[in-house]
Amino acid sequence: MNIDASISAMRAADTRLAVSANNIANMFTPDFKASRAITREQAAGFGVDVYTVATDHGTDLGEEIVDQSLTSNYARANGVVIKTSKENFGTLLNMFA
Repeated sequence: MNIDASISAMRAADTRLAVSANNIANMFTPDFKASRAITREQAAGFGVDVYTVATDHGTDLGEEIVDQSLTSNYARANGVVIKTSKENFGTLLNMFA
């Protein structure tokens, strides 16, 4: 089982959380424009790419809270995939030892 897709998804989640944290930190900065971290699937399902785009508006705290919650769950799910893959690989090795 290839875990590269889950690793890239966790890196994307890290970027999404960092962008959201920056938006919240600058919420009251005059003329600040929020950014969004956008993820897209790589070709042939080899993971995800993440890129940041500027918006034309300030920070919406409700949007940031929802995004952080979803991103946290996204990262947690990919962590479980990596952990399960590691455990399954260990079991497979034990079968041949």
